Amino acid sequence: PLPPQSVLPQALPPRDPPPEAQSAWHRTLPGWAMQGAPVLGALLAMWMGLLVGSSNTFAVELSSSPAGATIRVDGRELSETTPTLISQLPSDVEHVLEVSLPGQVPWSQRVKAERGTTLAVHARLTPKRPPAPRANPRASTGQAATSGARYAEGGPFVLSATAHAFRVPQSVAARMRLDPSRTYGLRVEGRVSLGGPMPVAQAAYFLEGGEALPAIDSFGVVGGEEVLLQNTSVLYVFLWDGHPDDNRGALHVHVREQTSGAVTTLLLDPRRYSVAPTEQEAFTLRELDAATTYRVVVRAPAEPARTRGFAGGAVDQVLALHGAGDGPATGPGTLEVLGVNQPTVIRGARWLRLAFPDDDPGDNTGGLTLEVTPVAPLNHQQLGQ
Repeated sequence: PLPPQSVLPQALPPRDPPPEAQSAWHRTLPGWAMQGAPVLGALLAMWMGLLVGSSNTFAVELSSSPAGATIRVDGRELSETTPTLISQLPSDVEHVLEVSLPGQVPWSQRVKAERGTTLAVHARLTPKRPPAPRANPRASTGQAATSGARYAEGGPFVLSATAHAFRVPQSVAARMRLDPSRTYGLRVEGRVSLGGPMPVAQAAYFLEGGEALPAIDSFGVVGGEEVLLQNTSVLYVFLWDGHPDDNRGALHVHVREQTSGAVTTLLLDPRRYSVAPTEQEAFTLRELDAATTYRVVVRAPAEPARTRGFAGGAVDQVLALHGAGDGPATGPGTLEVLGVNQPTVIRGARWLRLAFPDDDPGDNTGGLTLEVTPVAPLNHQQLGQ
């Protein structure tokens, strides 16, 4: 109840006051309150309606089996676990719900609803399966992860974040410790020969860090243009080459601390710092036509590739090497990073090898799909234009 208000005592009006007295009484505070009560009530109801209607949010009743799973909404981890009610989600905007539980395959779903709606969403988690033996033959459906395939088999081909991941050995990579609270610039200078006719002016890198390091930022290719490194505790730089005996030259790896500008330079000897995944640690597509130009693109399936556990997010990229000869063991290749839904054109290649650099494949899940399609060659008239 509202606290009593202090008002001045006033005489009660007569039962049937004359018109003049009634008009004067209307101008008193009690008179205004009694006469304006219906209008005030209507205004209050209208205001409450506007207030409720202006809350452009919806809610989700999220449950899971098994229960007790960790929840992330748009990348932000909640303190509650399943089952729970997630409220105050902005309406008419798509949101990403992610549910994870140790030993279970991470689950995610996008939701969108009108204001005032409450959705009931259930995440049915499935136990993680141990990785299939890598020597298994490739299934005819193209859904089994194997170490390779022939281009003639069609596609799309499956890239497994579990089967097609390799550890970056500390002994065969230039290694440097960094402060994860600082930002660094990374670039390489110089050229090396990896046994092919064209010199190489780039290298691969792999990063270790805490939970703040996303999986998609954990590896890449660096050349003369500076790449920014954040949340990194250890940097590895290496060349992807399976026969380092014929390598020549050196690359200078410059690591610049952004605040102070201090630069540390590592010497990348291609005969010492060359890494090559084994045949079982990578996916190799063979029997490409070197005279054909191909369009290569990787896609993210329902369960995206993850190489840093659930907290690291989807990796959405893979390290790729393509070249002539019968395979990486007999010929040099061109190094690239293939990002999800980012088509790449390759020429003069007879093979294409892809793998995920990693430090602990044990927490990997999901994968990517690989599409390789020929590009129609230009005719002589088009070449002359």
